[in-house]
Amino acid sequence: MVSFCTSGVLTVGRATTIAHESVITYLRRQDFIAEFTADIADPAEKQATITNFYKLLADSGFNVQS
Repeated sequence: MVSFCTSGVLTVGRATTIAHESVITYLRRQDFIAEFTADIADPAEKQATITNFYKLLADSGFNVQS
């Protein structure tokens, strides 16, 4: 979904609002990062995946600072 937001396919307005709200709902889950990286055994790879995900969020227009 985040990649879809970055693609530029969605028009600004209702479509982007719905997509962002959907992503934010998942991000607010307390165990999101654990579930997102559950199938990655290597700690370095897990950290790189998390870092890349946050970069993707920022590229998609999500505020990753707050």
